[in-house]
Amino acid sequence: MQPLDDDHTGSLTERFALPPSTVPVSPRVAPKRKPARRCPRYKSYLKGPVPWPWVLVATRLGGKALAVGVAIWRLSGIKKAPTVKLSLSTLDMGFDRSNASRALVALERAGLVTVVRAPGCSPLITIIDIEDGNLADLAEDA
Repeated sequence: MQPLDDDHTGSLTERFALPPSTVPVSPRVAPKRKPARRCPRYKSYLKGPVPWPWVLVATRLGGKALAVGVAIWRLSGIKKAPTVKLSLSTLDMGFDRSNASRALVALERAGLVTVVRAPGCSPLITIIDIEDGNLADLAEDA
């Protein structure tokens, strides 16, 4: 091995590199990666977590109570707030006003929501966050 001359310029990589004609060229530079698997984006969704005991109590109420309850949870997730304004257009489930109103009264009586009503306005609904033990008591009463 010969000592390096001081007058030789260039980096070590340049000095010891193979000539371009002797380096094999690969048609594929980097391995192809599979695209990340993602869930499809939906226009409407239910944002959780929705407490299971809450769902059980709403299920036992009968009628459209569970469907209205799910719609309230959906709106709450979209608004990122426990209190939402509910109208037939925001329900978007094909209810008539009387069915939705009866279901809302049932949810209120069961202690799952509080409702503030004003004449000529959509009701203001707050989801009640109750501990599992209290919901079990409500389930027996419903």
